[in-house]
Amino acid sequence: MKETKNADQTPEKAMTKYDLKVQRRKEEKERARKSRRRDNIIGIVVVAALLCLVASFPIRNYLTVHGSYVKVNGENVSRVEFDYQYNMAVNNYLSQYGYYLYMMGIDPNSDFTSQMYSDTLTWGDYFQQLAVENMIRNKSLAAKAKEEGFVHDTEEEYGRYMKSVEDAASESGSTVNNYVKQLYGPYATESRVKPYVEEALYVAGYYDELSQRNT
Repeated sequence: MKETKNADQTPEKAMTKYDLKVQRRKEEKERARKSRRRDNIIGIVVVAALLCLVASFPIRNYLTVHGSYVKVNGENVSRVEFDYQYNMAVNNYLSQYGYYLYMMGIDPNSDFTSQMYSDTLTWGDYFQQLAVENMIRNKSLAAKAKEEGFVHDTEEEYGRYMKSVEDAASESGSTVNNYVKQLYGPYATESRVKPYVEEALYVAGYYDELSQRNT
């Protein structure tokens, strides 16, 4: 039987070297276009991630300063307040017993969390406990004083306190802000620790009032 061809069927065109070259160029351009698009997408994602990371710095700093760090008697305590109370506990202890620490071989200038207070506690743990105990006592006294309607103007006392800080910072060749950080921790500023200093002055005034009553 004689073989017949379909009239509608177009015979395949033989590929010349020129045609192959053109096709390869088209394929290379397409691959380059896809690669650029992929790189652009990756670049956008990386930039967005960096922007989110940078934008999160103020948020994380705000949460560190104002968010709850620990709970004391069911009350939220920020990192700034805890660091303030911790450093106050350390400084008060050193002012009273610093000599004995040296006698026991404790270095007050080194990290307290690496020096043992007992078999199970470091000096860092001990000062944290003191800080918590001080917070419980001070907040209880402050609440009792307010309940009794006790009034104590701390403005003048706070002014003297800030004058002493300014003088100490000047003598050490430091700024007030840096000196406050040295005293109370890396997140401390004058404005951030002011409420805790004023609370301490208020409680001290109430304690004096109680002492006079007892006398």
